[in-house]
Amino acid sequence: MLLIYRFILIPTFRLFKLSKGIDFTEASLIIGNYFPEVRDKLINTLQLKSNSQQSDLVEASILQKSHELEPIPFLLAINYKSNAKYIKYSAIPVLIFLAISLSESSNILGSSAKRVINYKEVYTPPAPFQFTLLNRERSIISGSDFEIRTKVAGSEIPEEVSITINEVTYFMKNKGGGIFTYKVNQPNKNLKVNFSGNGIFSTAYEFKIVPTPIIQSFNMHLHFPSYLQMEDKIINNSSTIKVPEGTKIDWLLSAKNTSEVSWKNDTLVSYFNLNSDIFRFSKTIYETVNYQIATSNKQVKNYETLNYSVEVIPDLFPDITIESKKDTLGTSQTYYKGLISDDYGLHDLNLVYYIDNQLNNKKSIAIPTNNSTIDQFYVSFPGNLKLTTGVSYSYYFEVRDNDAIHGYKKTQSEIFIFQSLSREAAVDKQLELQQNSLKGIDKSINKFTKQQEELKVIQNLQKEKNKLDFNDKRKLKSFIERQQAQEEIMKSYSEKLKNSLKELDKLNENSNPESEQLKSRVEENEKQLEEQEKLLDELSMLQDLMSDEELKEELNKMAKNSNNSKRSMQQLLELTKRFYIKTKGERIARQLINTGDKQIKEGTNTESSNKEKQKKLNEEFSIIQQSLRDLEKENQGLKQPLEVPSDRNLEQQIKDAQNKALKNLDNPSNSSDFNPKETQKEAGQKLKKLGKKLLDSFESGGGGDSQQLQEDVEMLRQILDNLITFSFDQEALMDNFKSINNSNPSFSKFLLKQNVLRENFKHIDDSLFALSLRNGSLKEDINKELTNITFNLDASIERLSDNNVDMGVVSERYVVSSSNTLADMLSNILDNMQDQLSLALGSGSSGKPMPLPQPGGQGSGKQLQDIIMSQREIAEQLGNDQNGQGNAGESGKDSNSKESGSGKKGTNDSKNPKVNSGAGVSEEELARQFEIYKQQESIRKRLEDLIRQEGIIENASQIFKNIDQIESDLLNGISEQARRRMNEVIQQFLKLEVASQEKDKNSKRESVSNDKLFSNSAKDIIPDSVQYFNSKELLNRDVLPLNTSYKIKVKEYLQDND
Repeated sequence: MLLIYRFILIPTFRLFKLSKGIDFTEASLIIGNYFPEVRDKLINTLQLKSNSQQSDLVEASILQKSHELEPIPFLLAINYKSNAKYIKYSAIPVLIFLAISLSESSNILGSSAKRVINYKEVYTPPAPFQFTLLNRERSIISGSDFEIRTKVAGSEIPEEVSITINEVTYFMKNKGGGIFTYKVNQPNKNLKVNFSGNGIFSTAYEFKIVPTPIIQSFNMHLHFPSYLQMEDKIINNSSTIKVPEGTKIDWLLSAKNTSEVSWKNDTLVSYFNLNSDIFRFSKTIYETVNYQIATSNKQVKNYETLNYSVEVIPDLFPDITIESKKDTLGTSQTYYKGLISDDYGLHDLNLVYYIDNQLNNKKSIAIPTNNSTIDQFYVSFPGNLKLTTGVSYSYYFEVRDNDAIHGYKKTQSEIFIFQSLSREAAVDKQLELQQNSLKGIDKSINKFTKQQEELKVIQNLQKEKNKLDFNDKRKLKSFIERQQAQEEIMKSYSEKLKNSLKELDKLNENSNPESEQLKSRVEENEKQLEEQEKLLDELSMLQDLMSDEELKEELNKMAKNSNNSKRSMQQLLELTKRFYIKTKGERIARQLINTGDKQIKEGTNTESSNKEKQKKLNEEFSIIQQSLRDLEKENQGLKQPLEVPSDRNLEQQIKDAQNKALKNLDNPSNSSDFNPKETQKEAGQKLKKLGKKLLDSFESGGGGDSQQLQEDVEMLRQILDNLITFSFDQEALMDNFKSINNSNPSFSKFLLKQNVLRENFKHIDDSLFALSLRNGSLKEDINKELTNITFNLDASIERLSDNNVDMGVVSERYVVSSSNTLADMLSNILDNMQDQLSLALGSGSSGKPMPLPQPGGQGSGKQLQDIIMSQREIAEQLGNDQNGQGNAGESGKDSNSKESGSGKKGTNDSKNPKVNSGAGVSEEELARQFEIYKQQESIRKRLEDLIRQEGIIENASQIFKNIDQIESDLLNGISEQARRRMNEVIQQFLKLEVASQEKDKNSKRESVSNDKLFSNSAKDIIPDSVQYFNSKELLNRDVLPLNTSYKIKVKEYLQDND
């Protein structure tokens, strides 16, 4: 109170002048304490004012001093800093007032007054606690759970609190600390709420429901890029999708209580358009995007935000995998197998090639492909492309996909290099390949000879024993396997040789008749090897089913075919060696002429001669000389060497002239009187002379001139005379054997004469073989007849020695027939050779043999009719056998098959142990069908010979295919199916007969169609090269409707299987 009085009341009384304060003098003194510079002036002014004697001078003095006091800031007299220390004392009453106001009994001060004012109201004692609503928001989102929270505070806390919601009471959950909660599940209307506990109720509260935006349906319409050729797709309610790059997506939403829908990602916010209660938004997607769709209305902004993603499957670059293999036949071809693929589809594939360092002059060839996602191709380079010789080419494969959006993306393979050989280098390479092939064929013939000896041992073993045991059959099987392997080797060498001849023909400007003859011989030899291979396969498969006699017959047939093949291979080897030597000789001759031209050019050059060039020419001639020595050595390896002209003296003169020119070029001062250019020209002329001499010799046949042809004519005439004599003697001897039996005393004399005839025929055979080694006119047909005669001569002696006169006479009849056929062939060949000789002698040329005319066109109709009749006979025989077998069950006897049975079960009783379990046919029936099979095989061979001679090819392939099926049915015991196929073959034979008759008609009025065919360059690089790769062709290349992951698996599977 003292403080209040001192600091509050006294200043207040003085402020309102209720008490006396200080006078002006005391005030001036106080002011003077704060402003010493005005103390005296203020006191003087007050003193002048208090002077009783006032005058104008005093008034002027007072006014002057007052003006001097005006600039003084009296407010600065208050020092707030010095008074700040008293502020803390004022905080005490303020804190007391705040404490009372914030306390629970804050109404203490006013409650009494309130009761006095409202004296008519009845007041109850205050409650021990109060309810406080803790929820600040009084709105509820529709469809979402809502928790109501209240706090109870007071002197007493109730144990249970109830909540009344829309007149329904529920117990609240005690959370502790006086806090109670109640959860309302998804309310859909406004809530009126109050709390109660221990009979005490709170005030009522109201929560209002706010309607929320709800997505009712959500669809995406996918519009794929047109080049994918995929149908549009609709996806419902999917959060994550995968689409191809460039897909246009239409989002369609149906929503409730929604006024706005937004589409947003990290960089873009777009809004849906509302049309007919459907929200729409479209966007083309090029990259993977994570986006949100948010719905809003007037009360709620972005209430529901849904996260989605669109994963873009990029259109990848196409893939290309290349596998290459060099041509095993020794050509310059390289074969490629390629696998191309793309995730959505291929557009095209090209082979691009160009001369090295000429990138601006690229050329391309389209390789056919389909528009699927994966494809494979086979290509060779250079194929038949017309490339510049002697230059290097680069090439690669380029594949493009169907991605039109990115301009058809392309992928190229690695770059390959091809060195185009010059004509001379290409000829040298083919000659080297020919030489290697000839060496391989020579080795194979030696192995052939050894295998023939093994076959003879097996034949003798089969004759000595009644039945071959297990070890003998193993020997036979081992021999067949070795023979089959040898046949494959022979076919490989034969194919290489034929391919080399073809390549040489391409390199030569003019066609070579001798090369054509050799290629024809190679093809005939390949056919023989195929027949031998087929015979080996049949023997390997059927040897266990054959009887001893049948096995003997098959072995004899194999021996005959083997001997025929060996003879053909020997002739082919010798003729090819002669051709090789001639071709190589011509190559050396042209090298001599070319070197001679360069030597003459060096000698006629007006500039001074170059020593290095002359030295190089000397080295070239040394290499040519060595090639000549090698050629002479190879020529001596022939059974009948060619006449290779050798002029060692001329060669020495050339060498001396070249050395002399080189020596004078080294030391020009030592021979001032000698002109080295004259020596160079002389050496060049002699080189050309030697080259022309060699070239004339080899172009004339290398010793096959008119003199050689005349010798061949004389030799063939003598052989023909001897053959005719042999034929007459054999026919007479055959008549003698017909008229006697083995008990006749003349039998041994005739048998001895038969042996003499066989020895005489060996001389004919050897003479013809020697002639065929140097004359290609003696072809495969001659060898076949010679083999038949030899085989039947041996068979006749063997049968007659066994006192089997009838079969011996049959063999002799075959000998006479083959002899007459051979004589007719040789007579035609002799006529042709005589015509050639006449032309050669008349023209004065070298008399190089002309190719023989091809037979055909005569007698083919008769032969074909015989084949048709034979086919009908075996078809009827097969049908009769079936009928007989079917009647055997009734009668117990089969007259056709010579089988017997009993009762109604016949020969096909299920208890019969000889029944074939696989086909239900007995072994006797299989044996009978095997006999028919051999007759069918004979018809096939007759048909093959006829087609080869007459050139009839219409429907031939289909006929042979049906015959293969007939033979397979017969071997498997399916006789009914075989008989039906035979009837089909007979109808095809009739069509073939019509074709043969049409071929023999006059063709003078034959029309000629347009022969200007479209040239497709792609065919020049796509050969039949699948054989070089052990792979399967992709047959089904349609685009499958697969997801991307499955497409990848399919591609990996195909790549792994390749």
